[in-house]
Amino acid sequence: MGSNKVTNVTDPTDAQDAATKAYVDSATSSVSTVLAIAGGTGTDNVTVGTDTLTFAGTTNEIETAVTDNQVQVGLPTNVTVSNDLTVGNALTVTGNLTVNGTTTTVSSSELAITDGKIQVGVNNESSDTIDMGFVGHYYNGVRRGHAGLFRDATDKKFKLMGDYGPEPDQPTINTDDEHFTLADLQLRSLEIGNTDAPSMAIRGSRLETINSNQDIEIETSGTGIVNVGADVQLKAQSDLRFADADSSNYVAFQAPATVASNVTWTLPDADATVSGYALVSNSSGTLSWAAAGATTTSDTTTNAEEQIYFSDVTSGAVTAFHHDADLTYNPSTGSLSSDTFIGNLTGNASGSSGSCTGNAATATALETARAIALSGDVVGTADFDGSAGISISTTIQANSVALGTDTTGNYVAAGATSGNGISGSVSSEGSTFTVTSNATDANTASTIVFRDGSGNFSAGTITATATSAQYADLAEMYMPDVDYAPGTVMIVGGEAEITSADSSSSILAGVISTDPAFLMNSAAEGHPLALVGRVPVRVTGAINKGQAVFAADNGVAAADATGPIVGIALESSGNTSEKLIECMLKV
Repeated sequence: MGSNKVTNVTDPTDAQDAATKAYVDSATSSVSTVLAIAGGTGTDNVTVGTDTLTFAGTTNEIETAVTDNQVQVGLPTNVTVSNDLTVGNALTVTGNLTVNGTTTTVSSSELAITDGKIQVGVNNESSDTIDMGFVGHYYNGVRRGHAGLFRDATDKKFKLMGDYGPEPDQPTINTDDEHFTLADLQLRSLEIGNTDAPSMAIRGSRLETINSNQDIEIETSGTGIVNVGADVQLKAQSDLRFADADSSNYVAFQAPATVASNVTWTLPDADATVSGYALVSNSSGTLSWAAAGATTTSDTTTNAEEQIYFSDVTSGAVTAFHHDADLTYNPSTGSLSSDTFIGNLTGNASGSSGSCTGNAATATALETARAIALSGDVVGTADFDGSAGISISTTIQANSVALGTDTTGNYVAAGATSGNGISGSVSSEGSTFTVTSNATDANTASTIVFRDGSGNFSAGTITATATSAQYADLAEMYMPDVDYAPGTVMIVGGEAEITSADSSSSILAGVISTDPAFLMNSAAEGHPLALVGRVPVRVTGAINKGQAVFAADNGVAAADATGPIVGIALESSGNTSEKLIECMLKV
């Protein structure tokens, strides 16, 4: 309206009312035109409408921009933090992050890295002088400790560290530190090889090859040995091989295709003291050294019938024998037994207690005639040289009785005496009397006892005192399932009455005897079984006098067997093979 004025205007009351200058000045009189600002360091006042407020950045750290009434504060493309950087909340870096400080500390509870690799020691590319790895801190109850995985620049080996005392802020880990120890590693499996295609794996308790038909080698340095603290089993009939000097060929042991039960052989505790010895078993798995082939020792004491063995070998080692069970020899008595002898007899023969049949082809007379004399009630003499029959003139002594038979079978008497049990008159020479035989009737009273045609006699009850016995055991006849050698330990069982004992037997019956002092049930068929007394026993292994022997296997006894007790040894022997040992029976 030009220079004209609207006067007498009242103060506005509605939003669309015009306001006068006086009203506006009054309404804004309390508004400050000065803006106070403060930073991390320093303060300042900016007068609105007069001063300019500038948002300044820091080179390589913060950039600012003002556009369309908008202030933008950001990071440059490449950020360089000259001092320490502490991030309280999330920090996202889309580009590269380079930290040149001495120590970088991350206090977060979790570190998540998208990249698949973490590189350390990036400035170590022109040398190899620092250890590289990861180290953690812990408290072991006494002091601070450190554990981790690192590559030792000294020997170029990766090491799993279980404890380390010093702070691991030095370029190298001091493996000579008093607290340095290697750590244990627990994992499911471990594959090992020189390339990224491993050749061996450790899985649980298995050590196995990955590649087909690949060998596993265990080698020690120098004179070291491989110690195994438990049993070693080669599966599925695998070989135990011993290679030659250049490992081009080998010798091997192998198990049978089928084994009925587990077998363990115990080796001797020393080498053989004589060259040419071989390992032999005692049938219980214990091996000992014995001569390879047959050996013999002089024996003149064994009082039992023993077999005589033969071999077809004419030279070299004897490894097999055969024998005839009907031809035996007793070393104690020097007696040789056989059903028939064929051939010429040369030299002198003496001490025969048996009988000879057949004719001598060349003998005509004894070199020196021998006198034959009769004494007692009938006396007479004659010389005999074997060239002709013998005739002895006899004289019946007075007061005696001579017995013979007449044509009727009666006994004739000569002399002038009588005796108890003789019927008939014997008052003069030539008188006849009758003697009743009780060879088959043991209860006939008042008779003379005499032997029958078989040399036997019988009686109801014989009352006498036996002052001695030739042998030392009490035996009884029992029928075995097969023939057993003297000294065999027996039990009740088998297809007959008795059979050989073994270590699992519970009750023993006795030991086979050939010369019992008293034989019960002697007319029965079978073998004499010693029940009590002293008798030779088949024993294996060394034995000391006074040591107990126990049932082993196949009727043989041993001091270390686990069966019932057989007896107590009455002699010692260092011979570990089978032999007869005199024992006091304890069956």
